Amino acid sequence: MALFVIFAGRKFTQPIKDDIGDKFVFTFNSLPEDEKKALIQKFEQRKFNQDLDWFLIFHRCSLLLEFV
Repeated sequence: MALFVIFAGRKFTQPIKDDIGDKFVFTFNSLPEDEKKALIQKFEQRKFNQDLDWFLIFHRCSLLLEFV
């Protein structure tokens, strides 16, 4: 019981972190429309590049397996 009281007391006095995971949503919603579109395009391009990288890795591996 004493350990629970100590734990609860420390949690009660612990500072709350600034970013609890939802900060990006509020920041994104506060941007002007043109900046939102630019940010979305940036994320889509990054996703496309990651997908392309995985495709190229898979393709190279399949080519290597053909020679084995």
